[in-house]
Order: sequence, then C-alpha cells, then structure tokens
Amino acid sequence: MTMKKALFAVGIMVALAACNSGGDSSTYSTSTTTSDTTKAAATQPTTAQPTASDTVGMSGKSMMGLMQANMEQMKAMPPTGNPDNDFAGLMKIHHMGAIEMAQLELAQGTDSEIKAMAQKMLDAQQGEVAQFNNFLSGHQAHGGGDAFYKKVMGQMNSMKMDMDHSGSVDKQFVQMMIPHHQGAIDMAKAYQETGAHEAQLKTMAGKITTDQQREIQALQGWLAKH
Repeated sequence: MTMKKALFAVGIMVALAACNSGGDSSTYSTSTTTSDTTKAAATQPTTAQPTASDTVGMSGKSMMGLMQANMEQMKAMPPTGNPDNDFAGLMKIHHMGAIEMAQLELAQGTDSEIKAMAQKMLDAQQGEVAQFNNFLSGHQAHGGGDAFYKKVMGQMNSMKMDMDHSGSVDKQFVQMMIPHHQGAIDMAKAYQETGAHEAQLKTMAGKITTDQQREIQALQGWLAKH
C-alpha cells in the first residue's frame, strides 16, 4: 500500500511538471510572436499621403516673411575668406529661400501655371543645393579674399522688394520671386567677376544666370496679364 501511494505521488508530480512546462512554453511563444510582429510593423514604410500642411509646415507663413528671413540668414553667414566657399554657402542659403517660397505656392496657390513653375524651380534648386552641399563638405577654404562677399552684402542692402499684400498667393509669389531670382543672377555674376576658381561652381553660376533670367521673363509675362 505504501509503495502504491509513493508511485501515485510521483505520477502527480510528473504531471504537474509537464503542465507547468507547457504553460511557460506557451507564454514565451506568445511573447516572441508579439515582439516579432511589432518589429515587423515598425519596419514597414508609412502609407499616409502627404497633405498641403506637410509642405515644410507652411501654415501661417507669408511670401514677404520668407523673403526677409532668407535675406537675414544670408547676412548672418560669416565670410570664409574664400570666394568659392562663400559663393557656395550663400547661394545654398539663397536657394533654400526660393525652395520655401515655392513650397508655400504649392501649398496655398491656385494658379496652375504658377504652381507648375514653382514645382520646376523647387526640383531644380533642390538638386543644386545638394551639389553645393557636396562641394562644401569636400572643399577647405584657403584664402582668396572677401571681395565677392562684400559685393553680395552690398547688393542685398540695396535690393527692393515691392509686393501687393492684398494680392493672391500666386501674385505674391511672382512679385517676390522676380527680385529673388535677380539677386541670384547678381550673385552669380559677382562670383564670376571677383575671384571664381572652381570650374564646377563657375559652370553652376552660368547655369543659374541663364535659367533664372528665363524664369524672370516668364514671371513678368504672367504678371503683365494679372
């Protein structure tokens, strides 16, 4: 009788151990599955479509405000003493101002012709900003004077910005982009006249002059009809 009781007790202990082992395995499996699912979800790209407000948070911005902020950012850039680096740095900032104004036009404008022009400007100047970044990251300033920098600062101080504040976003964009483009042209010419050394940047300066002169003509043509 004693032996039967002992065997019965051993049997119960084995059964309990098996149940506990099965419970632990189930808990670990569920935890692992949940963790793996979370990781997999985290690596999936978001599918939400961008809205107009995603365009660099353009809500509450104005064309004049963006233009003035851009000029202040350029004035705040200290000279490097090298015209190549100064040109790349200043034109990069200048382009970023145009990009923001184009984004505001795309977010709030209504004229299809001007929005198409804004998109074209945005694409072109984003590409050129990347080129300026690449140049600046690999080019150490090594002297050459500050004649270019001083000339650009003088040009900005004499820039006139006339805008009809009661006009549409499209009209404000055109009225601000014309002097902004002219500023880029003046800067590119100043660079070519006052110590340009880098072939890549000289080519970019020439292209900027040609492209933005053409765009000014298109903007002026639109403005004459509106």
